[in-house]
Amino acid sequence: MCTTYQPDSKADRYFGEAQAYKALIIDSEQQPAVDPVKTSMDLDAARKILGLAKAGLPIIIVGTAPNQTPGRTPADDSTLQALISDLMRMKNVQQVAHEADVPELLLSLGIHPAMEPGSPSPVLSVHRRDEAKHTDYYFFYNEGMVTPPNEPANLFEPAEGKPFHQQVHLHGEGKPYLMDAWTGKITPIENFVAAKDGITVHLNIAPDDAAIVAISTSKLGITPATPKGGTAASSPAPIDLTQYKWHLTVEDWRPANDYATTGVKATETRKEIEQIDLDGLKPWPQIPLLKDVSGIGTYTASFQLPSGWKTGTGARLDLGEVFDSFTLSVNGSEIPLNQISATAEVGPYLHVGTNSLAIRVATTLNNRLSSLDAAVAKRGLIQDYGLIGPVMLKPHN
Repeated sequence: MCTTYQPDSKADRYFGEAQAYKALIIDSEQQPAVDPVKTSMDLDAARKILGLAKAGLPIIIVGTAPNQTPGRTPADDSTLQALISDLMRMKNVQQVAHEADVPELLLSLGIHPAMEPGSPSPVLSVHRRDEAKHTDYYFFYNEGMVTPPNEPANLFEPAEGKPFHQQVHLHGEGKPYLMDAWTGKITPIENFVAAKDGITVHLNIAPDDAAIVAISTSKLGITPATPKGGTAASSPAPIDLTQYKWHLTVEDWRPANDYATTGVKATETRKEIEQIDLDGLKPWPQIPLLKDVSGIGTYTASFQLPSGWKTGTGARLDLGEVFDSFTLSVNGSEIPLNQISATAEVGPYLHVGTNSLAIRVATTLNNRLSSLDAAVAKRGLIQDYGLIGPVMLKPHN
């Protein structure tokens, strides 16, 4: 951590070449209230913060100011209190009663976030700047819902939430690009509004999903090449693969020894293979052989494309619901895809005649543990493992 605050060439920022912090908040309301005590601070930290304040960085203290040092060092408490007293006499140091008072105070001081949504939202963001490349990077995560209403009973069930569809204002200079961390694809964002202090773009982020946006004066839009070929005059009809015949190979993970075993032997795992033919997709708990199974399942299926299929026709594969993590291959080629949206562009990998799919799904250990451990069974939570679908292949031009 730097011990001095040095504004960058554009505006007052701490670590202006990277995170570009605009203020420091000391918050005694953070939970839990103890371990460590939120009004404690060591002397070195207090001296560094005082130095930052003297250099001009805005400081906001929430609730009670630090008044004791960590551990059993009562002799240092008076020194800390004197440093905090000096800090609080400075004009750029403010104090508010509660966390809820901070946003209004920041705005009154002219301090706006680097990512500013049109209205309050559950989207979290992280901003980093690469000064050498004149590029600002924004990572967004739509947590959807901070706390499900049924916690803590179902801590292992994903929280539900709403998609994020909003305009956001981002600080930065240049043009915006959407960066797909799953595929490496970089796509210029064509529709944006430029302003003196940044740009405004519209973001669509599914619940529990993430997005990365870069703003740069350099041209970034380099995307993976796709095979060349003709295009179809009109898109073929979508193909619903959900009720096709699927073969499922399951690697059933279970304890190699009695569940009550302790020590090294308790970590040993036996993996048994089950082969199952399915007339349509369904969750594992609805398949008698897989009712209590946890492990890894590989789904395979094939489908036909007509002689009129033209090389270069686009096709979007939507796997629907998949639980938990998964991989996809089409005709033997591994296809990177978003683990939340479960969709991928597969057109370049398709051809006339028989095409094959392989989806490998890894589960949690919850369902197997529910059959072995009374405490886990008491949660009353059986998870719908596997490829559930609907699985749709949607050709497009």
